[in-house]
Amino acid sequence: MSVAYDPVEWHDLFVAAAGASAALLGLLFVAVSINLWRLGRLTVRLMGTVPLLVGGFAVLLEVGGGLYWIAAGVILAICGAVANAWVLLVEILR
Repeated sequence: MSVAYDPVEWHDLFVAAAGASAALLGLLFVAVSINLWRLGRLTVRLMGTVPLLVGGFAVLLEVGGGLYWIAAGVILAICGAVANAWVLLVEILR
């Protein structure tokens, strides 16, 4: 089995991604409790969607290094979440 398809090799990345996602989810709950109306106007960036879809199909078909695509999607999704959190913080402080 190639490293790209061995989930054991990707364990640390997924643990770090879960921790970062949990922290961002906590920030989202704080933001929602502060001002829900402004949150509704916030546009959501979906940077990580395409790599995650490509990675999901690549893992199912076992072609194209699927977990590499998923790793890229996770990183891009976290970057998009950080950008959204920054915009939300700026909106709250106005």
